[in-house]
Amino acid sequence: MTRHPFAVLALAALAGACHAPPQQPAANTTTSAAATPADAFAEKLAALPDAQRQGVFMRAITDAGFLCQKIETQAEHAPIDGHPAWSIGCDHGNNYVALAMPGDTLQIVPGTTKTPAAQ
Repeated sequence: MTRHPFAVLALAALAGACHAPPQQPAANTTTSAAATPADAFAEKLAALPDAQRQGVFMRAITDAGFLCQKIETQAEHAPIDGHPAWSIGCDHGNNYVALAMPGDTLQIVPGTTKTPAAQ
């Protein structure tokens, strides 16, 4: 059985968040441009040069136990279940979806998304 450390890490983070008490915002604070930690991570990822972003995707895919020796395509997509997402096409026809998760992690899911981001 192949383990998927990024998916497990993301699920553990989500499970831990279920038991955390809600945080109250300070009285006179301003909201940041990124609405969630996952959005902030997605902004950092989007700001990387293509080669570095592909390196991040490659590492996440292989760490999750999936096969990819070369990323041939990458495209940003509309959020999936509230998580920023990218569609990634690898060699040999392997396709994955990368979801930005809190904690600066990516959850890798085999397959493709159906809804591209608005251009």
